Amino acid sequence: MSTTRINRFVAKAGQAEALKAFLSQLIPYITASTGCEGCELFQQENQKTEFYIVEKWHSKADHQASIAGFPKEKMQAAMDLLAEAPQGNYYQLC
Repeated sequence: MSTTRINRFVAKAGQAEALKAFLSQLIPYITASTGCEGCELFQQENQKTEFYIVEKWHSKADHQASIAGFPKEKMQAAMDLLAEAPQGNYYQLC
């Protein structure tokens, strides 16, 4: 059964464009990962510092394998752009 992962990111003041650029660069990596069925980046209309990545996966295990393969130093560098820790959860279609 497929699963959806919804991730929330909030940029520090003055860092929204830099965070958007970083997150945009993640999309090709995610979509090329085994088991990815789709991935989209959204920016909140009224709060330009808030972003969501919505990912569709064949399985939760495929998503977790994708995360394990992403270079940790790239993600660590992006942490300086964030106002708070990223949040994410898995969802099933009802």
